[in-house]
Amino acid sequence: MRLLSAALSVVGLSLCVAAAQSDENPAQPLIACGGTASLALTPGVTPGIYRGTLAGQGINLQIIGKRTSQERYDPTDRYAYDQHGIDIQLNRGRTKGGALLLAEFTADYPDLNARGCFELRPSAGKLVGKWHTPDNTRTYPLTLSPVNVATVPLALPSTPGLLALRRSDPFTFLKLNRPWKTVKGSVVEPFSGTTYPRGNGAALNVALQDRQLSLAADSLECSAGAFASFGDADPQGNQTTGTATFEGPHLYSIRETYEADCGGAHPDSGTVGRTLDQRTGKLVTLSGKPGTLWPRLTPAVLQKLYLAGYPKDADSECLDAVKENDASDDSGFELFLSRKGLTLSPNFLPHVVAACGEEVTVAYSALRSYADASSPYFKDLYR
Repeated sequence: MRLLSAALSVVGLSLCVAAAQSDENPAQPLIACGGTASLALTPGVTPGIYRGTLAGQGINLQIIGKRTSQERYDPTDRYAYDQHGIDIQLNRGRTKGGALLLAEFTADYPDLNARGCFELRPSAGKLVGKWHTPDNTRTYPLTLSPVNVATVPLALPSTPGLLALRRSDPFTFLKLNRPWKTVKGSVVEPFSGTTYPRGNGAALNVALQDRQLSLAADSLECSAGAFASFGDADPQGNQTTGTATFEGPHLYSIRETYEADCGGAHPDSGTVGRTLDQRTGKLVTLSGKPGTLWPRLTPAVLQKLYLAGYPKDADSECLDAVKENDASDDSGFELFLSRKGLTLSPNFLPHVVAACGEEVTVAYSALRSYADASSPYFKDLYR
């Protein structure tokens, strides 16, 4: 994400500070750009996605239809540079001459009026105008052409998730619909750095790509929130790495680790376990319910096994925290398979003691009495 600040400075998106405001005013960026706030679109401007070049760099800009407020937590107009893919949110207004005015803003810092201003008018189906800093020290002419996202060729293998993203969130689709690179058997989405493995089956790889697509979209949304909060404060976003931990005839297990900093008070991190059917790519529930591999492995049993395997040399405060915050429901542990056994990763600990959540692996032999020998997955682990 360190490329973000550098990329923005290239086109002059340095922060322009005007008179400090004591109270947050969503209209202030528009005032700084020389206009007034207006939720209504300028006559002749059609909602949609537009593409053009700003100061030599490709951008996509999305104008939504109805807006309910200028607050950044509501749906907003936005744009992104091709080279980093982070949304820059825009407040909507009009210039004194009646052009559509879109002002970049940082909502959590009311003393920062605006970073940049778009002034656009409809012309033969396009939007024509300029981008400039609030003090007009930098100005770039701009022509934006509408994009029919439904006709954009797919740069990734066609999957249900990719096609659904094109329909539901075409702006994010345009950012993610580009070739991803393969590194040591895993695929890396370039903007978010989200890394995920691939298997051998076609249906499995469809599921793996769609999962990675969802994670990458979440990561870009997280980075946009951080950028909207902190401006050029080098937001870290949300990065997830998936690692294949088990590959059997019928089961494929993944350990996801993530670190998230979306602009809130505290960064977050954690682990997610996912197990898929090799042939269908569908999620497999491993325990606690009829029809699963270990139907008798209830949350209470998992808690008991976890405490039995918890490191003996652990800090006493950590051990107390694990005992006090018991996993009494189905979501208490993230589960994934490995060569040595079933790994239990706790997700029930409060943030302040999350570091105490040691992973514990229980040998498959110790779990055999909880297993259903008629399960189609039984022979993956037991002979």
